[in-house]
Amino acid sequence: MRIAVATVLALALMGCSSAPEANDESGSIERIVVQADDNGHPLLEFDTGLQYTRVETRVEWDGEGEVLDAGDPLLLDMYAVSLDDGEVLSSTFAGLPNAYLLAPEMVGEELLKELLGRRVGTRLLHISPPVDEFEDEGPIAIVVDVLPSHAYGSALPPNPDAPIVVPGEYGEPIVTLREAEIPKDIVSYVLIQGDGPQI
Repeated sequence: MRIAVATVLALALMGCSSAPEANDESGSIERIVVQADDNGHPLLEFDTGLQYTRVETRVEWDGEGEVLDAGDPLLLDMYAVSLDDGEVLSSTFAGLPNAYLLAPEMVGEELLKELLGRRVGTRLLHISPPVDEFEDEGPIAIVVDVLPSHAYGSALPPNPDAPIVVPGEYGEPIVTLREAEIPKDIVSYVLIQGDGPQI
């Protein structure tokens, strides 16, 4: 999992400085509270410098979107924090999320196990203790949000003037042009009406 997260977050986890000396008190995922800052981005509250010795994952909330299956396209927002000193190691919440396929070589075995069968919209909190070549990094907490990778909602009746658009094998749009006069101005058509927050 740690190797996958290092790749996911542009090697941010591999670039951490050596961890400060931890105290003897054991840490647990139950001692970490996930809140939000003024922009709605994750904000973690916890005691720094505790000993985390095992991988732990907690579902902060379940999504209500499509069910995640192996091999599906995956869009993730991720926020990683050092549990030794509270340093934010990396975050995609203020920028662009990362795209993957739901496969072990892309997201790691641990995250794959937690995501399979969940729904789009799920938020996870994942604790990654220091192991092997990453022992000097210290433990890391990662907030993972599963975002929709393609449009979903209510399909509207097709417009006879619009091109025909159908989803492909991976949800990509396949466009077929009709034999009609090409518009001289820019024209847009709503094909699927989403039910999420208004943009």
